Amino acid sequence: MAQVINMSVVDELVSFAADGDPDLLVDLIRMFLEDAPTKVASMRTGLERQDWHMVEKAAHSLKGSSGNLGAELVQHLCEDLQNAARATPPDCARVTRLVHDLEAPFQASVAELRKILARFAKV
Repeated sequence: MAQVINMSVVDELVSFAADGDPDLLVDLIRMFLEDAPTKVASMRTGLERQDWHMVEKAAHSLKGSSGNLGAELVQHLCEDLQNAARATPPDCARVTRLVHDLEAPFQASVAELRKILARFAKV
């Protein structure tokens, strides 16, 4: 698997603070770690129910939050998933494949973001 987190995005988030305080980065990672698993679960539920709008909405949300933190593979998979769910008619086979393909990169991104959080969070 390619680089899980684009560290230039992380560095840019840290650089937004004039004093190098990583509060913005820490807050974004914490929000992601709290919210992103529910988005993935919503995609799975939407797939099971064939509720393509649910899948599209969750993929759209996760695409944005993962992109903000440099989880570019997750971001791109979510964009593909969003487009497949939005298609008329929805590309059911592609949605199914992409939901399954998302699992490993998502878990890898979560693990890497936890390491970054541990490095930057104040104890």
